[in-house]
Formats: sequence, structure tokens, C-alpha cells
Amino acid sequence: MDGRSLCFSLPLALSFVLAAGAAAADSAAGGADMDWLARSRSILTRGAAKPKDLPASVPDWLSRPPARLDPELEALLRQDGAGHLREEAVERPRPERRYLFLSTGIPDTELRQALKTASSASLTAVFRGIPTRSVDEFARVIAGKAKGIEPAPSVVIDPLLFREHGIGAAPAIVLIDREGRVRKAFGTLGVDWLEREPPGDKGTRGPVHAIAETDLIEEIQRRMAGIDWQGLLERGRQNYWKQVRFAELEEAADDRARTMDPAVVVTRDIVGPDGSVLARAGQKADPLAVLPMRKAYLFFDPTRPGHLEWARATADKLGKPAVFLAARIDRARGFGHLGEVAARVPGPVYLLDPELARRFGIERIPALLEARDGRLVVREFRIR
Repeated sequence: MDGRSLCFSLPLALSFVLAAGAAAADSAAGGADMDWLARSRSILTRGAAKPKDLPASVPDWLSRPPARLDPELEALLRQDGAGHLREEAVERPRPERRYLFLSTGIPDTELRQALKTASSASLTAVFRGIPTRSVDEFARVIAGKAKGIEPAPSVVIDPLLFREHGIGAAPAIVLIDREGRVRKAFGTLGVDWLEREPPGDKGTRGPVHAIAETDLIEEIQRRMAGIDWQGLLERGRQNYWKQVRFAELEEAADDRARTMDPAVVVTRDIVGPDGSVLARAGQKADPLAVLPMRKAYLFFDPTRPGHLEWARATADKLGKPAVFLAARIDRARGFGHLGEVAARVPGPVYLLDPELARRFGIERIPALLEARDGRLVVREFRIR
């Protein structure tokens, strides 16, 4: 049995903390780091919840008794299609929960025996945290200790269960029956004995060991407090401009204009799920008739001489709103340069996606795209 065959799980937010926390200060603030932070905050919120956080009283509408149906209508609703009465809905009993709280602080021989007990008695083996740098490494350690045990024990990492049941030493067994009654005992693997006992805390029945693993929620808090988030964000911004892909467009050598018909012709019938014909073969569809282009789009490169001045002067003469699409930004200045450009033109500035330039046939810049008489017109301008 290897680390993959062991039935091993843990609360999702906790699975990221050690690897992400160790690397965060040396990496960019990318999607993985932000995802880890969001998940960590989620588990911290869950861990911090206490009964006092709940509403002091329920709303009035929840306190009212349910309304009774008319007896004849109620009888009718209880019948199936053949006129027979359906069985009354019954409240399903809650599932049993069976935990064996463990730690790598338990000597190897005893820990292996505990994992055997978890397997044979259908107990979930619970650890409070990870004594290694990664979840995968910890899984391999536990898999090695459980090698040859069949079926593989179910193992989880959940510090909240340790808190909920007041577990400060291991081993400890907690059995929760279908009625929610709890049986708990420390220092024993005697599951059969505990099942026969009346509900309650049976105390310490044998040798126990200190929990070697740090509470993973506390580890999240410690590592989050030690991360320079502002620096991480700044490095993320810098890395964005190092990696962003610009549209590589030539400088316009002459003034040139061309028109494009955005309409498409349906080559075969388009049929909806219900069989209705949405469009017939030969039909012409004009997107400008459905969604008119009311703005003009200016394509330019503010790192080239004269482009920014052209964009501003052209927009002033249009008589309609303009959107500015920058083919390139000074990577060294990044968002600072983008802000400077935005401050000098009368409209929003966006980075030009290379695919967008290709779709509209933008080959040289600066260029202006607008709709005229049901056509798209692209005009290129030579900077003089």
C-alpha cells in the first residue's frame, strides 16, 4: 500500500497551508496563493465560530406552527398515481460517527496497532496537524506505518474535531451514536468495551501521549501573520508585466481604409432543442442590426512617438464615446505607465488582446474602428 491507496483526506483549506505558506514570501501573488488565502480564511472562520455567534432568538416566522391543509386535500396529496396512500415520511436517524484520535507522538508499534483498530472497527483516524512540510509527505509517512493493513484505514486531518471533543492526548476514542449520544475514552483501543458502556466521558483508561502535531488552524494563523502581503502583491504586479503578451503590430506607413461586412450567412438550418427552426439556410444575420456599435475603438501604442497625441486628438474629433486599446505598455513602469496614459485620453484604456486585433483585422497602428452604414470601417493613420 502506498500514499495513494491510503484513504486520506482533510479539510480543503488545510491542505494548502504548509506548502503555500513556505513559498508565499518568495513567489508572486498568483492565483494559487490567493486561492490558498481564501481557503485558509474560510477554515479560520469555521474554526472561530462559537455558539455566541448565533442569533439570540429565531425569527417569529420560524416559531409559528405549520399551517394545516384541508383534510380532503391532504389525503389527496398523499395518494400516488394509482390512488394508493403513500407511506408517511419518517425522520431518518442521524449517522453514527466513530473517531480514533491519534498522533505521530505515539510510539510506532502502538500507532500501527491503532491504525489496525481503525481499520477493523470502522473508525476514522483523526490527526490534529501535519508534522512534515507537506500533506503528501505526511500521507507517505502514515501509509508506511499502515502498510499491509486491509482495508486501508480512513485518515483525516481535522483540528476542529480535536477542539470539538476536547482531545489533548492520544489515543482517544469518540463514538457518537444515532441519537447524538457521545462515548469518549482516552488511552484505550477497546472499541467493543466502549460501545457497551453508557454514554459519557470514561476518562483515561491507559497510557496516553502528547499530541506532536501543531494545531493546523494555529499554523495557518502563524504563517499568515508572517507573510509580507504588501510585498507579495507588489511582486505579483511586477510579474504580471513581465509575463503579459502584447499585440505585435507594425507602424502604419500610409493612411489606409477598408470596410468589413460583419453579417454572416447561415449555411444550414439551425434547430432548437424543441424542434423549432431558429435560423434557415441562406438567412443573413447582421450583428450590427441587433447590437449597434455606438462607440469608436482606437488602437495605438503609447510607447511609440506620436501615438498618444494621435489618440487624444482623434477622439476629440469623433463626436462619440471612444475606447482606447493600447497594444503595448512600458513593462518597467507597468501600471504606473498605464495610469499615465489613461490620464491623458478622454476614455477608458485597455490592453489590446492579440486575438482581438486578429479578429478585427488590425494589422497596423494607429488605427480607428467604427461602424458606418451597416459596415465596420478600419482606418489606419500614418503619424506625421
